This record gives sequence, C-alpha cells and structure tokens, in this order.
Amino acid sequence: MENLADLFEAARPKMIKKEEIDKIGDKKVYLVDGDYIRNYMDVNFTNFGHHWTFDFIPKNDLWIDRNSTHSERPFFIDHMIWERRLMKDYKVSYKKALEYADRKERDERGSSGGTHKNVLPKLSADVQKKYWKKVGDAKVYLVNGKKVREIYYIDFTGGGHGYVYGFIPKDEIWIEKEVHEEKEKKLDLLHEIAERDHMKGGMNYSKAHDLATKAENLERVAERKEEP
Repeated sequence: MENLADLFEAARPKMIKKEEIDKIGDKKVYLVDGDYIRNYMDVNFTNFGHHWTFDFIPKNDLWIDRNSTHSERPFFIDHMIWERRLMKDYKVSYKKALEYADRKERDERGSSGGTHKNVLPKLSADVQKKYWKKVGDAKVYLVNGKKVREIYYIDFTGGGHGYVYGFIPKDEIWIEKEVHEEKEKKLDLLHEIAERDHMKGGMNYSKAHDLATKAENLERVAERKEEP
C-alpha cells in the first residue's frame, strides 16, 4: 500500500486561504478552512492552532477554524497566546502549556469545564442534545460543543464517547453540531465509532486513538480520489 503521508502530500493543494481578523503585537490571527487542513495537512487540527502545535503554521500566525463559534474565538486567541508563549519562550512541554492555557481559558469563560475527563454526568446540564442516529449499540447525538466545553471539558472538540469521557454515557457518542459540513460530521463519527469499538474491546485510549486516526485519514484519502 502507498505510504499515507505520501498520499496526503500528493493530493494537497499548495495554497491555504486565510482571512485576517485581528493583529496582536507581531502576531496575526487568521480564519482558515479547517476541513481543508484536516484533509490535506493534519487530521488532528481542531478549533485552532499555532506553530508550536502544528509546524506548518507560520511562527507569527494564529489560526482558527472558520467553522468555529464566533463567540468562542476570543477565548481561542487568548488560549493560543498563553500556550504559544510558554512553549516558545519558556520551552514548556505542550502538555504543561495546555494545562495552564486550559485553566486560564476556563477562568475567562467563567465556566466549570474540568481539566480532566472523568467527571460525573450532570443530568440537569443542557448541552442541547439532539438524537441523530443509532450505530451498532451506540446512540449518536449532536451536541452544542461550546456548552460541553463550558460545563464538562474545555478541550472537547469534534466528538467523543463514554469510554473516554466520563460525562458521556457508555452507550452514547456525541458529535459537535457546530461542525458545518455534513461530510466532516460523518468523518468525526467514523473516528469515534472506531475508537469506541477498540476501547470497548479493552484497548487503551492512546492505541485506539491512533488506529481511529489512521482509519479517518484513509477515508479522507479515499474521498479525495473520488473527487472530479
């Protein structure tokens, strides 16, 4: 089989469309096409990123997915500034920088979204769940990602399931409804189904996530081959 990285590189257009929305000192904030980045550059790009989390982003750029919720963008910008500074100037690891930026972002939001995943479900919490479909033994719901980040877990992005997040029942998969493209929702769901199945069978999260990411990447490559 062809090398997956080579397939990505061969199919990748050479230009990235960016819309500048802010400037902070020597840093510029851009809205970018997150679907494009996940399809052609890195499937792990979520709501935002900077050079010290994704090396293909120029050093003075801060990128935000254009499909993100407008009201959350100020939080994403501040998060990146804190995280970037710790990683760039103080050589702090990504894990530690993320923990600090999460705390600061949570304080800014004035929310209770935990820094850990195994919090108990708050049955009264309104994350605007809307039933989508059933896949195997799992019920799939569309949820308000902003609410989930504020109430439960600040780093929730795209989707999740109960074998990773303690606030999601084990027989449910949640997909963020703010993802505008139906194709992206289906790819997020593909990832969560694969990851959940592996973990349900006893596999640890790290290995299950890697295998689910590989399955998602292969599906993205297959879809590009079918494009006219």
